Amino acid sequence: VYRYAEVLLFLAEALNEQGKAGEAATYINQVRTRAGLAATKAASQTDMREAIFKERRVELAFENKRWFDLTRTGRVKEIIGAYGAEVKANPAAYYFPAGAVPPPNAFTVLDDYYGLPAVESALTPHF
Repeated sequence: VYRYAEVLLFLAEALNEQGKAGEAATYINQVRTRAGLAATKAASQTDMREAIFKERRVELAFENKRWFDLTRTGRVKEIIGAYGAEVKANPAAYYFPAGAVPPPNAFTVLDDYYGLPAVESALTPHF
């Protein structure tokens, strides 16, 4: 299911990648205006790409779209890897069930292609 806001953000992203950042701003601003936010100040293609990426994260929160955005844009290692490094640096700040320890490597390149760990899928007999 796609909401109209997501369609507008896809259109803005497609236009931006064609070098039409000004036209892309029209569509991202429709989403922002509906939410009661000010228009984006992004002007260059790179700034607009970041603005669209951030807007998708905020607008589509809790709709399970984030992983696909990360893999589609090739930013899984950048975003998820940073979180894993934080966990490894300070494991006492995170909750782990009794007997569990943080994984030695929170992210591998293989996770980019297989989002569900083999250990988790082995727990589900019908997977």
